[in-house]
Amino acid sequence: MPLLLRHRLGRTGALLAAAFIALSPTMLYFSRFAREDIHATFWMLALVVCLWRYLDEGRPHWLYLAAGALALGFATKETTYLNVGVFLIFLNLWVAHSLTTRARREGNLDNIGTVCLFILLVPFAWLVVAVRPLLSGSWRKFLGVDELPRHADVLLVLGTLSAPQLAALIQPVLKTFLGWTDADLARHMFTINLGPLSQHEDVTREEFVGFFTVAGLIGATAAVGLRWNLRRWLIAGACSTSSSACYTPPSSLTRTASVRAYGARWTTGCSSKT
Repeated sequence: MPLLLRHRLGRTGALLAAAFIALSPTMLYFSRFAREDIHATFWMLALVVCLWRYLDEGRPHWLYLAAGALALGFATKETTYLNVGVFLIFLNLWVAHSLTTRARREGNLDNIGTVCLFILLVPFAWLVVAVRPLLSGSWRKFLGVDELPRHADVLLVLGTLSAPQLAALIQPVLKTFLGWTDADLARHMFTINLGPLSQHEDVTREEFVGFFTVAGLIGATAAVGLRWNLRRWLIAGACSTSSSACYTPPSSLTRTASVRAYGARWTTGCSSKT
């Protein structure tokens, strides 16, 4: 994997990085577990490679591969939420820096003004990237966001594909501002009949709110992505969806095999006793 970054690391640096990863005691230790740690690490490293290759080349297939690696990371282990959060914060800071640099160059800002503008943009750089596709060309030019760097594209793709995964954050919001408790969320609301697929299903308040939260996030992110670049976002979304739908984490297969082996030994032991 580091060899794909040899144009940045150099051939010798890439070979050394690959050797260090292959011989790292920590990597070897975790790779021996019948768990998904090493697989999640692989997908995150693949995501890093795809991001930097897109930033250097601007070729859209690196965005598509990044979307697939992101989905496979989510399907493999929950630590992907933390890793993706680090990526998004880094990209958000980078976009804020780019916007500040452009404003300083065009507006002749002094050092104090530049620092103040950067601090002001840090919490909202991601919002600038998200709202920009919904604006007309005249508004983009008026606000100075008619052109954004490539890392803004990466922030938009990763952000729109990750946002529906963060729907659970609605729970602390409801608990903080509405005073809902776990008992309130678990309260029964109504029962639906799904026909031949299922029998009567009880719908709780948590499931009701969760459904519309996920649907709202999917709709909002789709609107932003489709206005940004219809073809690229659809392909990235298809790569993400197909990757997660067709992938089974190796740890799940290992655990299934272990359970079957344990069941076989238990059955054999019972048979021998009888």
